[in-house]
Amino acid sequence: AGTVNKSLVAELNALGVRAAGISGADGSTLAATKHEPIGGVELGHVGRVTSSDPTLIEALLAAGILPVVSSVAIGPEGTLLNVNADTAACAIAQSLEAETLQFITDVAGLLDRSGNVVSKLTALDARYWLDSDAVTGGMKPKLEAALHALAAGVGTIHIGGGTELVAA
Repeated sequence: AGTVNKSLVAELNALGVRAAGISGADGSTLAATKHEPIGGVELGHVGRVTSSDPTLIEALLAAGILPVVSSVAIGPEGTLLNVNADTAACAIAQSLEAETLQFITDVAGLLDRSGNVVSKLTALDARYWLDSDAVTGGMKPKLEAALHALAAGVGTIHIGGGTELVAA
C-alpha cells in the first residue's frame, strides 16, 4: 500500500496512463476477516477477503483513471489486513461484474511437466492441474482464484507474464 503501489503508479503515469494508487481498505474496496492460525501458528495481520465494494474503483474508472489496488483490506473494527493479491483481484473482478480477469505474473503462465506453457484450459482442466503435483508456488492460488472467478461469472481469465497469456 506504500512504495510499491506508488512506484507502479509513477511508471504507469510515465507511460501516459492516468493511474491512482489505492489500497483495498480505501472506500471498503476490500473487506476481510482475520485469517485463522495455520498449524497453531498465528499469522498476525493476515486476512481472508470476504467482500468487495466497487464504488471507489468505478468512480476512478469513470474519471478515466486506472486504479492500482494494493492487497490490504479493511478488517473487523477498522484493522488493516494483508490479503492474497490473487484472491483480492478475484473479489474485485466479481464486484465489478468483469468479463475478463488478468493475472500478470513473473512466469509465462501455467507450465506443464515439460516446462511448456499451457495455452488454454477449461475449469475442469484447471481442477486437474490443481490436483496434480505439477502446480506449485504462486500458480496454485492463481488457479484457485481463477476457478472462483469463473464460478462467480467472470467469463475469461488470463494468466501470464503480460505478453504471453494463458486463458482459463
